[in-house]
Amino acid sequence: MKKEEIADEALRAEVAKLQVSGFPPLFASVEEAQKQLNPEQIATFQEFHQGVLNHQKLEGKGNVSKTDLLALRNLAQKAVMTGLLGIQTVRDMALNFGAIPDPEYNWKYFTDPFGNGQVSCWTCGSRILSKNVTDSVHFKEMRAPGAGGGEVKGRSVPYCPKCDTEPQGGVVYE
Repeated sequence: MKKEEIADEALRAEVAKLQVSGFPPLFASVEEAQKQLNPEQIATFQEFHQGVLNHQKLEGKGNVSKTDLLALRNLAQKAVMTGLLGIQTVRDMALNFGAIPDPEYNWKYFTDPFGNGQVSCWTCGSRILSKNVTDSVHFKEMRAPGAGGGEVKGRSVPYCPKCDTEPQGGVVYE
């Protein structure tokens, strides 16, 4: 996906706010949320809910097109912009369909709805790669640099090949 296909500037600004403050608190239920929503939010939620139902019908028939996925993603982005992230279903769908980047990835990457679960960069749209790195385990009780028992630990680190530097192993203290 190209940057402009990922999100417009207004949504990027909304995500920047989320990066600072995190998600809003969740409502106890959809019914509780609807009591507190304004007319625009209610209309957006109803449109979003209908889009989810339509998607589920198509999915059940094995007949989901790229256009259908994009429509649901756009509805999720609209729901985000109207302040509906306090509703669990909206939050889940916004993350699952890549309407916003995932806080699990430090708000840097999103699930690409067209990539069979593939993760892409929120900044440039590139597919995220993963590199296995090895960290040297050092004893935190020892003051001497490099003091350890020779143990190493491996981990997989996601990164954007265009925006991030390629991950390297390092030192962990235990």
